[in-house]
Amino acid sequence: HCGGEARGLLAKAEASASPPQCQALSNITWSLATVQCVDLELLQTAARLSYKHVPSFKPFELSAALWAYAKLDSLSREACECALPLFEAAADHIMTNVHDFSFRCLVMSAWAFATARYHDERLFRLIGQQMLISGSAASSSVQTAQCQELANAAWAFSTAGVREEKLFTELAKKAIRSLPDFKPQELANIMWAFASSGFFKEDFFVASAQISQTMELQPQQIANVLWAVSRIRPHHRVTASTILALLPRCTVAIAEFK
Repeated sequence: HCGGEARGLLAKAEASASPPQCQALSNITWSLATVQCVDLELLQTAARLSYKHVPSFKPFELSAALWAYAKLDSLSREACECALPLFEAAADHIMTNVHDFSFRCLVMSAWAFATARYHDERLFRLIGQQMLISGSAASSSVQTAQCQELANAAWAFSTAGVREEKLFTELAKKAIRSLPDFKPQELANIMWAFASSGFFKEDFFVASAQISQTMELQPQQIANVLWAVSRIRPHHRVTASTILALLPRCTVAIAEFK
């Protein structure tokens, strides 16, 4: 019922000459992604309207909308692909106005672009450079980033094939101080991301590998951790200890591996 009402309202907005409420567009798509509901007609209409009015979006509204379409990709490729023109317009807008975006918004956007397979190197370079600039607000820098944001930032750049050495170094420094707070998926993701990009920082490598041995890891997470340590430093003593610690778990959970 709610979806039908939202479709009707967006259809009226699309037919009229007046610009839509950008916050409403962002909220609709974010809500659908959060509850993992694919309403293709509603998403397509929201994508068309958002594309036409990208400059009117506030940074967080635009980042949230991009995140939503990318999040739905795992449920429906079509749900994400219908927003490709929006991703293209948003990329141009972000490159022009990157200084208006907080660290959190930049992480959300980078994750969304990477997930949607929009791997524009110039876009990611600009986002990476801006991420290193601490904003005036305390919540707008690497130093105050949450574990999920650290992992998502590293994953996004690695997935896009863009290695930002300075950014990775800062992410690793912050991650070391926050390792006890990392969830298994977040730790596996950031370890995979750094290894995939060929980035190595000794203290992070040692600390993250050691703490992974104490976590309750799912099969995919075990696989990612083992791959990461083996790829980046196959002959390191910590690689050997991590393999010895995690291999017995693999034999126990072998039936659960894909």
